[in-house]
Amino acid sequence: MNRVAGILFLAASALLTGCAITIADAPRAGDGREVVENIHERRDDAWDIARLHRIRGQLRAALASRDAARLAAIDHEIELWLRGAYGEALVEAHRDRAELRRSRREVRRTRRREGPGPETRDEIRDRNDDRRDLRREQVRNIAFVDIAEELLEMQGRTSRRSIQRRIRLVDRLIALERADQRENRREAREDRRERREDRPWRHD
Repeated sequence: MNRVAGILFLAASALLTGCAITIADAPRAGDGREVVENIHERRDDAWDIARLHRIRGQLRAALASRDAARLAAIDHEIELWLRGAYGEALVEAHRDRAELRRSRREVRRTRRREGPGPETRDEIRDRNDDRRDLRREQVRNIAFVDIAEELLEMQGRTSRRSIQRRIRLVDRLIALERADQRENRREAREDRRERREDRPWRHD
């Protein structure tokens, strides 16, 4: 199998998430909805990592039995997880790309209106954050394709070596999800800080 096979393996996710990608072009949600989204993201992150650990445990158990039917079921579960994660990453990358376009326009407008002042610097910082977010999702997508390629190569194999390769593959997925979880937590903290700073002072 080559890299093209890995891409085709995940291509169905793009079809399944087409509607979500269209929705992602809309402006980001307001403060209240962002809070709810952050809560859902934390819950989903924890669930994804727990599911991967469960799959890893199943693979460890399969080292002894090397049962072909059981391994096929585990491969299918990894495939389902990978398709879902890749689809979500596509949506997020598309949304980040749209956000980066908006922030670039805002930098240009603010620079024309305010010159090289503090407001322009704030907009430039936001643009750089959006660029970083997009790059992070692009790196995740590349990693998912690489892992999909490896999974395709191992399907149908029951040797100890192939099972150990599957375990290493799942370990990579866990590492990717933990990194994403840390980034989501960081963004949630920044959102809370920005809301506090934007909140008007009360005068008694």
